[in-house]
Amino acid sequence: MLNFSNYKHIPLPKLDEADHKPLLTASWLGTSFMDYFHKQGFVLKEAEPLVPRTDKSILFTNAFIVACKDLLIASQGLRGQQGLVMYQPCFRAHNLKGDLLDPTPPAYLSYFHMVGGVCAPESLPKLLDNLWHFFSAILSIEPKRLLFKASRKNLFIIEQLYTREGESRVPLPTIVFEESNPSYYQWSYGASPLAGSGLTMALRQADGSYQDFGNIVAISNAACTLGYEFGFGVETLAARLLNLRSPLLCNPIHSCFPELQEPRFDLIKDLIVAAVVMVNAHVPYGYHGRSDILRKTIKKIALAIHLKVLSTRMVFAAVIHTVRYFHFNQTHIFTVESLISKALARLEASSLKDGKQGHSSL
Repeated sequence: MLNFSNYKHIPLPKLDEADHKPLLTASWLGTSFMDYFHKQGFVLKEAEPLVPRTDKSILFTNAFIVACKDLLIASQGLRGQQGLVMYQPCFRAHNLKGDLLDPTPPAYLSYFHMVGGVCAPESLPKLLDNLWHFFSAILSIEPKRLLFKASRKNLFIIEQLYTREGESRVPLPTIVFEESNPSYYQWSYGASPLAGSGLTMALRQADGSYQDFGNIVAISNAACTLGYEFGFGVETLAARLLNLRSPLLCNPIHSCFPELQEPRFDLIKDLIVAAVVMVNAHVPYGYHGRSDILRKTIKKIALAIHLKVLSTRMVFAAVIHTVRYFHFNQTHIFTVESLISKALARLEASSLKDGKQGHSSL
């Protein structure tokens, strides 16, 4: 377990506030959440590395709950504790399927940060009070702007909210039941015997739509409820609070390169950050597991250069900025640039070979 001072490393850009509000807001959300819940008696838990220590069912740490699985499965679980909270760097490879020439940007970042935690079943009422006070008093979110979405199969959390309405410090948000896709409100946890069901939190945007940003989930085994997890991605909530078109505007490359702020550049910016982060996590370049994800990411960045989506100079400038922003080892700049250069050379050689073969067949 950690002292709160250990969390002061959350990256804060030394940049002009007006031009870099998304980054500043995301960083502030992370420190504010940890500070608030630590003061409420929650214990600070060390984050899991990007490459999980013990969980072999996943390639990368993709949510803060990864660090808590063993504790929830243990015989004593969370008994006698107020709860745990953490600031967790996460990685998901969903954007590898994106089309570099598609002007529609991805919905979420590949590399992002979650704040959240877990509490014992008996601590749920206190957790809901704390969470709602954090949203209303700390973040100044008006109740009418917040929406809870769930399936009617998950009424237990909703009942806890609304049976305590008279005790709540502020009016509670609207709840909407969605039955068209009840599996959306179910969670699985890899190869562990755990399963989750709960609700999704959404925030109203300037255009009147509601955009998801976080969850409250009951975690159970075959016999009983073991605890509750709660949290959100700081970049996602920052985007929702600021009415931005996408969490990808919280990408550290975005605000420093005015020429790359159009939506069509969102995917390649995300992939550059993803490549740098994987190299920093000591993921080797290869053809299996997480190594294959790094290889495919590098290949896609090289393809973007080949297709003239971005110049080599601009890609390398973005690599340098990403390494420096996250305070990674400067040697990673050379590693990433070298991998991209080799992938680009192979791609261009292959393209030239195909062109010659096509010409000779005419």
